[in-house]
Amino acid sequence: MDYEHFIGELIDLSDTAKVWIKSPPRHDTGNMVRIGEAHKTPEFIDWRHRLASGLTQMVDRGYSLPGKIDIYHRYFQALHAGASVQDNDEKFIDDLRQTKIEIDYVIHQYRKHGEPPKYEDKSASADRAPPDKHTAGWLIDNVPAGWWWGIIVAFTMIGAGIFSAGMWVGGLFADDAATEEISAPVETGGSVDPDGKTD
Repeated sequence: MDYEHFIGELIDLSDTAKVWIKSPPRHDTGNMVRIGEAHKTPEFIDWRHRLASGLTQMVDRGYSLPGKIDIYHRYFQALHAGASVQDNDEKFIDDLRQTKIEIDYVIHQYRKHGEPPKYEDKSASADRAPPDKHTAGWLIDNVPAGWWWGIIVAFTMIGAGIFSAGMWVGGLFADDAATEEISAPVETGGSVDPDGKTD
């Protein structure tokens, strides 16, 4: 689907939404028509699928849409427990109205400015190619922030390990030095008995 065909699809979806805002579709279960369940009708499910499919195709083709159509975060039904038929219809109409506004904005932007620009393929961009020498400025601009946090955490852990090992080894030397001082012979010219008295 090219962008012009996508806009044609949006126009058709907008026209359908306009009709449903005035009179929501009814869910026919075969033995009864259930009011307040417009979001379950095959017509609406197809409508929503067509919109989501078109959006996905345009994003996959690299188009930067001029506005957001928030189809994925709208439920088109009341979510609270014990919602009445009227609650469901009101929520359906409200969500449909908001979606129609967003669809109409994308259509309007196309009519005014034409096809939107495509995303730049950053992986193939020449300005992101690594230079012969990696400067600090190039690294800061091109290395993701997650890598920097990983490096900081790694060096912090290494530093903490070295510090802890140094404290442990230093403690061993301090213990050895204290033991040597206690066991060193006293140079007073006499012998030392076990009670610590000298001759």
